[in-house]
Amino acid sequence: MNINFTSTTKSRCEISTLKFESLISFLENLIISEKSVFLIADSNLAKFKEYKELFKGKTIFFFDACEDNKNLENVTKIYEFLLKNRADRKSFVVGIGGGITLDVAGFVSTTYMRGLRFGFIPTTLLSMVDASIGGKNGVNFKGFKNYIGTFNHPDFIAISPNFLSTLSEREYNIGMAEIIKYGAIANSDLLDYLLLNADKIKEKDEDTINYLIEESVKIKVDIVRKDFKEAGLRKILNFGHTLGHALERLKKVNHGEGVAAGMVFAGWLSVRKGYLKEDEFERLKKVISAFNLPLFIKDVSLLEIIEGIAGDKKKERDKIDFVLLKGLGAPLVEAMGLGEIKNELENMRKHC
Repeated sequence: MNINFTSTTKSRCEISTLKFESLISFLENLIISEKSVFLIADSNLAKFKEYKELFKGKTIFFFDACEDNKNLENVTKIYEFLLKNRADRKSFVVGIGGGITLDVAGFVSTTYMRGLRFGFIPTTLLSMVDASIGGKNGVNFKGFKNYIGTFNHPDFIAISPNFLSTLSEREYNIGMAEIIKYGAIANSDLLDYLLLNADKIKEKDEDTINYLIEESVKIKVDIVRKDFKEAGLRKILNFGHTLGHALERLKKVNHGEGVAAGMVFAGWLSVRKGYLKEDEFERLKKVISAFNLPLFIKDVSLLEIIEGIAGDKKKERDKIDFVLLKGLGAPLVEAMGLGEIKNELENMRKHC
């Protein structure tokens, strides 16, 4: 896979798939050509002997990647690291890790000295198909996700599926939730593919995974190219995320589990409003269940959920844009009041 795209900001991003050995050569060549290169990498990667060669001889800030550390305090520590190592406006930053690490690396790069060039090497399925793509960079604030951030594309996204071999099943399935999302909002045939090839996907079959990554990247790039700053179309990428983010914050479930439950609720709403057929809703739930993702998160109070949604940065006054489905592969965005959302959460709980 090799995709080049330019958004309305005129910044260019190259997305490519590389074998791990080629990735090492790619990084070495970058260091030679750019001369001043700094790595911001997930500290978990240093534990694997498989990745030792990737970090050998590099100037690296190892970041302890978790949601609690995705904040301005840790951004300041990275600024200090760059300052100490004499990074200047011609320096280049490479983020290596999952979505949290890449969000932080992108935010640091676009704010330090008013902006350094940067690139991403995603190491989780979630970051390969979603978090690394689209130019959103940010950190959490007061417990709310990505409240402080920027829009700016990396120069490159170098994807090596070899990283997936060291992911746990749970971490792997976080990425599967986003792939399911793409099928739900843009290509219903992808949902059939996921069901038919579920065993191969779980076994991390190389050809199957490469296909899923490529199809997911194409869908997101097409949407981002048309609407970089989320003025309209790009909002459909939030399918499942409004409730999902609230659940992440309250229950400490991971991103994929929150989004999975969020997609089910959005499907429920779509059926209740007469947009989505019951059999389509059941098909969506079947795909979600196939990858051990939850259909509903219990033991969280509705009041806490609504308070979490009320703090979403996409809320305007007492309403929030909710992504629904008028059919699989056919999304629509509808402004919904918090009261209506609460009532429907109560109704769904009674029937689950």
